[in-house]
Amino acid sequence: MMSAPTHILFVCTGNTCRSPMAEGLFRQLAAQNHPDWVISSAGISAWTGDTASEHTLEALRRHHIDLSSHRSTALSPQLIDTATHIYTMTSAHRDILLAYFPEYEDKIHLLTYLLDSADIADPFGGPLSLYQKTLQQMLPALQSILAHLESPIISPS
Repeated sequence: MMSAPTHILFVCTGNTCRSPMAEGLFRQLAAQNHPDWVISSAGISAWTGDTASEHTLEALRRHHIDLSSHRSTALSPQLIDTATHIYTMTSAHRDILLAYFPEYEDKIHLLTYLLDSADIADPFGGPLSLYQKTLQQMLPALQSILAHLESPIISPS
């Protein structure tokens, strides 16, 4: 029996700033060793079809990531169901998902849960420097998630 492909889903509010940024960064981090992973993002209150914010695109461009084709996606039960790992930008996002999908508690985590469990503040409407700060806050969290996903599972003897 084949296992489901790894599908990492990043969730924020509108899917135009934080979760697309996490998606783009994580796709770049995982690309060499995990080209088969599905990496996507969605928003709890997203309008489907919006582009990523201009500052999000510019912050990512400075890391050689082109997310110009991104279009926002509204979070759906199907996305929650098919994702193998879900990372939210804030504890409030996580709480909302757990309220609606308590059966998926094992796969829904705060983006920074392996580090300091800090929320990733929404840079929406702020200057480019705030988006760059958001990216710098996300990067170690994404690196820790990748390392965690790549680490072998050690079973008790």
